[in-house]
Amino acid sequence: MAVKSELEVFVRFDFRGKSLSPQVTVDLDLQMEQQGHLSDFKLMLARENGIDLYSYEFEVMESLPIVVRRATGLAEQFSLQGVFDAEGFEARWRVLKEQQQIEAVALEYLDRETLEQNPQWQAALLAVYQLGKRGL
Repeated sequence: MAVKSELEVFVRFDFRGKSLSPQVTVDLDLQMEQQGHLSDFKLMLARENGIDLYSYEFEVMESLPIVVRRATGLAEQFSLQGVFDAEGFEARWRVLKEQQQIEAVALEYLDRETLEQNPQWQAALLAVYQLGKRGL
């Protein structure tokens, strides 16, 4: 996950005769690292754009789909025609994070060349890691 995973999202709606388009840029990697999951984008949009969570304005905004304006890093793979697959992103992010951690441990004992030439080592380490997660 070398390139930072970010999303720029917005919602466009009319409220009290005004056209509004609140937007926010979300650092997905940071959220996953800190929380283990992604936050509700609509709540983030409201907070970052001064929209009261108990207002009619928020209710209108909440009823509409969020649109992805820009995606970077891993997020690009899960953004299609302005729609973001958050569940798919979270699952893939976790798998890649596990692989990074396993590789870091492997490199303490093997050099990179040996690891690259023997992908079965990485597969074996991943299998042992999975067993450990299940408590075996």
